[in-house]
Amino acid sequence: MPVGHSRTCSSAGRHDMDPLEEDLRRMLAARARAEVPDDTPVPRFVPPDRRDRRPSWLLMAGVAAAVVAVVLTVTLLPRGGSPGAVGGPGSTGGAVPPSQTAASRTTPPSGTGTNGSTTETTALPSTPPRSTPPRSTPTPTGTGTATVPGGLVGLSWEVAEQRLVDAGLQPYKITVGSPLPVDEVILLEGVSAGEEVAAGLSVGVAVSDSSLFVMPDLVNTTLDQAAQMLQSLGWTGSADSLVISPVEVVNTAQIGVIVSDAAACQAATSPMGGYNLPKNGSTIRVCVGTPKMLSIEPVAGLTVYEAVQTLRDRGFTFVSAVNVQLTPPLGQGNRVLDTDPAAGTVVRFDTPIVVRVYPSS
Repeated sequence: MPVGHSRTCSSAGRHDMDPLEEDLRRMLAARARAEVPDDTPVPRFVPPDRRDRRPSWLLMAGVAAAVVAVVLTVTLLPRGGSPGAVGGPGSTGGAVPPSQTAASRTTPPSGTGTNGSTTETTALPSTPPRSTPPRSTPTPTGTGTATVPGGLVGLSWEVAEQRLVDAGLQPYKITVGSPLPVDEVILLEGVSAGEEVAAGLSVGVAVSDSSLFVMPDLVNTTLDQAAQMLQSLGWTGSADSLVISPVEVVNTAQIGVIVSDAAACQAATSPMGGYNLPKNGSTIRVCVGTPKMLSIEPVAGLTVYEAVQTLRDRGFTFVSAVNVQLTPPLGQGNRVLDTDPAAGTVVRFDTPIVVRVYPSS
């Protein structure tokens, strides 16, 4: 059929064709003019009948399928990869083994692909990454809870501090006056052993500065003995620095020693035993027994028995009677002449008193 036959369709026939069919016809005609020799038969284009438009719909479906295939191919390819990286020989289809993680991948310098695009190569490790065993560390500050350890009272600050840190707490030292050894734990401030608290909580630990001493019981000790006892506890004073308050006693065992007769000595021992005192600069008052001084009662003219009893009732502890070799006055036989020491003399309660008695007349 002559080539120009396809170009001699009637105008009525062109109006019967869809725009897509008309474009296809023109494209085929142009191709025929450019590529087909004069002696090559050109197939005749037969316009489809209005009642049967299946060839046009099939063509549109084919074009749509081609577009979808191109989109899927571009979408499934890895960034910068080549078609062989997806489903190609020796590939894994772009899947990463389960043991492969982002942290274990190494990315070498990027290169240039065959189409001029930049590509990246991801090298997989030859062996699975090793897992690091968990470390025993305290609970981070402000995360979770922590249990206050017990048995800290009486320990040193260093040991208690480490145990609190290991428990996930933040200890800090509070120094207080105490007679305990230096840095010995006295108490925990605001928490108790076994209590559940917030991790990282700041816990005050009261420790001793050993600046105090416990006042001992000094009763029945001499001044020198008391000073030595106090100095052994850290007191910086001496026997001469003790403030003495005398108290009269009628017991020879209490003379020269510290007594606790508060009625006779208002100061007694001050402070009393058991009180905490500073080692430096503490003033200590003590009551020291001194012999009671008595005045000898006049007993002249009394019988010997009356005189002795009177003096003993006065507080004298050593009273005796002797006969004098004198002629008694009328009616004074077996009566007291006088005393030695003489009546009215003030002497110690334990001074020997001699009652002199006339012989019987």
